[in-house]
Amino acid sequence: MLRGYGETPVSPTHTNAQRLYKWALRVLHLASTHGTNQHGAMSVETKMARTVDQQIAETQAKLARLKTRQKASETRRKIIVGAIVTSAALNDPKIARWMASTLRKNATREVDQKELVGLLEDLDQEAAKADQT
Repeated sequence: MLRGYGETPVSPTHTNAQRLYKWALRVLHLASTHGTNQHGAMSVETKMARTVDQQIAETQAKLARLKTRQKASETRRKIIVGAIVTSAALNDPKIARWMASTLRKNATREVDQKELVGLLEDLDQEAAKADQT
């Protein structure tokens, strides 16, 4: 997620954590300035509300950590599958032909196409071996 042109990317998790932190500071500030009796002690309602708010903040932070871990796991899985399929394609002309065709059809962004040029050449060479036999 980009904040603006030329700025560094900021992950949604990071910005959510910042918002959560600022929110928690506001809640703590309100709890420390309001809800006290004449002796400066917090009322029972304020203590309970603060505890519930803290639990909500902790749960939201835990959810953000779990989502980050899940995304990292999905990325690792994609890398592993990609490496296995690429390795198989470079050793089997049928798979090479299928993979080259699939990549050409689905890699529509110019950046992705440039990144795949070398691999597509290797796949085409492997697919050509089937035509020679």
